[in-house]
Amino acid sequence: MFKTIKEVLTWTSYYRKPMLRGFFYSFLASMFSALPYWITAQSIIVAYQQDSNLASYKHLPLALFSLLAIVTCILLRFTFLYLKAKNQESAGFKVAAKTRLQIAERLKHTSMGYFSQNNLGSLLNAMTTELSLLELQSTKMIDLVVNGYINFLTVTLFMFIIDWRIGLVTLCAGLIATLILEKINQRSQQNTLVANKIQMNMANYIIEFIKGMSVAKTYGQGSHVLDGVKQTFHQSKSIRIKIQKKFVTLNAIFLVVLDLSTVAIMALIALDVFNQQ
Repeated sequence: MFKTIKEVLTWTSYYRKPMLRGFFYSFLASMFSALPYWITAQSIIVAYQQDSNLASYKHLPLALFSLLAIVTCILLRFTFLYLKAKNQESAGFKVAAKTRLQIAERLKHTSMGYFSQNNLGSLLNAMTTELSLLELQSTKMIDLVVNGYINFLTVTLFMFIIDWRIGLVTLCAGLIATLILEKINQRSQQNTLVANKIQMNMANYIIEFIKGMSVAKTYGQGSHVLDGVKQTFHQSKSIRIKIQKKFVTLNAIFLVVLDLSTVAIMALIALDVFNQQ
């Protein structure tokens, strides 16, 4: 996983500073999205300590202050999300466009023998589908992973400060989830070559289908040409479903670990309540 992140950062090295600024803004946006819950909880605790009657007008100043703080957090969250998008999410599109131009420039000076010896579908796939996936997903994937780990470490530290048992549950759940995600990543890498080959074959068959359709229709063979394309699409569907099924078990375990950790934390909190802590 981290190797993949390093490769994408290398790919976008020309825009590294905006990318790093985007990570920072994304982290701040995540923090300001969580703060309203903490502010609400603290306000209720303070209000209850002042007067157990939470419907009392004595709490109006505190309620107004809490409302102002929450609205401020929401505004700051969207401000940092805007700054993140401005600095980071455009990098993938810029780098992909630059890469396409580099490929086109290289192909311009390539001999005609290259095109007859190599699969045109692979070239089409590289310049369209693969680069489209990179420009759409690469920066977002890095943003989610990097900030996800930063947020996890921050929350875990906060949990240890509140209660070491809750912190330990959070840390163990996070480590197990990380191992499962790493296993999913390994399987993804193993299936990448297969998925790329499928995509390349589809692109090649579509090119041949379009190029040969006029001739095939002239001789009444249009349906025969279409049968080959249908078979390719069917193979693509079957293989991709087979690949997807390999992730179902790991994904289910991942979700169970997260849910069980939540139940464990709630149980510990309930135990403290019963013990008047």
